[in-house]
Amino acid sequence: MKVLPIILMALLISTSCANNEDVPLELDSSAKQVIFLSDETESANLQTEAPYYDAIIELRQQFPNEFKNMKTISPHKAEDYFDSIEKKECPALLVIQNDKILVKIVGKSSKEEIIQPIEAALAN
Repeated sequence: MKVLPIILMALLISTSCANNEDVPLELDSSAKQVIFLSDETESANLQTEAPYYDAIIELRQQFPNEFKNMKTISPHKAEDYFDSIEKKECPALLVIQNDKILVKIVGKSSKEEIIQPIEAALAN
């Protein structure tokens, strides 16, 4: 009888650590959804992504509800969900509503170049 709890615990741990790569991206199409495309596997991208992280931190303070449900996905997964996104367009920050891309910031950008259009889209 003491073995049963151990087996159940091992089963629970193994299923919670399972690979979640096939989990579909759930978007609320009626709300404005913020999506960050990040390719952290490329060390060269970390330098390019730094202004995006800074912008996200600042924008999250202004728009906590919109950023509470922000999705971060890799570029190869983005191609599965968005026809207009290409793998080379990374890093990128998007605002989507009703299955339409309202704002798309792509590639090397300053923090201000990222913040201004995202802020405008989320404020409307």
